[in-house]
This record gives sequence, structure tokens and C-alpha cells, in this order.
Amino acid sequence: MKEYDTQVSSIVKEQLKRLHKITEIKLEQKKLENELKRMEMEHKDCSTRVEKLLEKHAWIVTENQLFGRRGADYDFESRDPHRARTELEKQSNQVWRKGEQESYGDV
Repeated sequence: MKEYDTQVSSIVKEQLKRLHKITEIKLEQKKLENELKRMEMEHKDCSTRVEKLLEKHAWIVTENQLFGRRGADYDFESRDPHRARTELEKQSNQVWRKGEQESYGDV
């Protein structure tokens, strides 16, 4: 009889472990479903935003083939905005100095 009790106890423990595992899996499934819904909503919002941008800015349609192309005007991965700003400031200062020199030369 004790042997049967041990077997039953073992089976009950295994059943509880499996039920717990099922609960964990269902919880994970629910989390993934919620994440999927969130991503679908985000995708829809992004698509709507793209449509509005295309309507508002006609140039996007004509320049679209250049987006993401290496070396093209819209290849932002190959551009360094900090270096570009420094270069812009440097050139602006040169233009300003040249303009000042020309205006003093007229005096």
C-alpha cells in the first residue's frame, strides 16, 4: 500500500509541475500576443504617418529611390552630423570674414 501511495504522490507532484509549466506557457503566450498587438498598432500608426508625409511632401516620392542607398544624399549612416556641423561653421566663418574684408576694402 505504501508503494502505491508513493507512486500516487509522485504522479501528483509531476502533474502539479506540468500544470505550473502550462500556466507559465499560457502567461508567456499572453505576453507575446500583447506584444504582437502593440507592434501591429505601431505598424499601422507608422504606415499612416508615412502616407501623410507622402501627401504633404511631394519631393519624397521623387527622391524615394535614393533613400538607404550607399553614398546617396540620404545615406545617413555614412554621414557624421557633428563633423558636418563643424564644417558648416568653419565655412560660414570664412564667408563672414571674406565679406568683412571686402566691405573694409571698399572704405
